[in-house]
Order: sequence, then structure tokens, then C-alpha cells
Amino acid sequence: MHTCDESRCGSPVIKGSVVASNNGRSGKEPSKPVNQSVLNTVAETAAKLRCSVPTVRRLIKSGELNIVRIGQGRGLPRVPDSSIKAYVQRHTTCSSSS
Repeated sequence: MHTCDESRCGSPVIKGSVVASNNGRSGKEPSKPVNQSVLNTVAETAAKLRCSVPTVRRLIKSGELNIVRIGQGRGLPRVPDSSIKAYVQRHTTCSSSS
């Protein structure tokens, strides 16, 4: 756990499971935590869709699920709730009884 004063060292402070940083600002303004329900890990997405992690990775690779990448380099893939909702809507069929 990070214990130093963020305004002096500039290191990220962990809030819950989301890393928030003050991006080098030198004020007393605290970082706002990211709404954790908006971006999902691949495993969280698999749980929401009730499928396997490899299936989610295939959906991402094929473009069926959109992702955002968080961090430097290749970044960590995160699946927005809106992408999951759109995927479900595209692949849900309504059956009407006559």
C-alpha cells in the first residue's frame, strides 16, 4: 500500500482496485476514482456474459467487443459496459408467442 504524500512524490495511489494519479499536479485536489463498473477486465466480461475468457478474447480479436487499453505500452484491455450491452443486444433474439 502506498503511504507517502502523493502531492510530493507524484506516485499513483491505489484506491480500491483502480490506480488514480494526480498527473503531476501539485495541489491539494484529490484524484477522482474511476467508476469501476464502467470498465471490465476480460475475466469480469466473461463472467457477465457467462462464457470463458478465451471466448471473450476471440470476441475482442474479431471486433465483436470493443476495448479500451489502460496504461503504457500495449496497455491493459478493458471492456466498457456499453460494449457488452451492445453485443448482447446484437445477439439477442426476441421470440414472440402467437
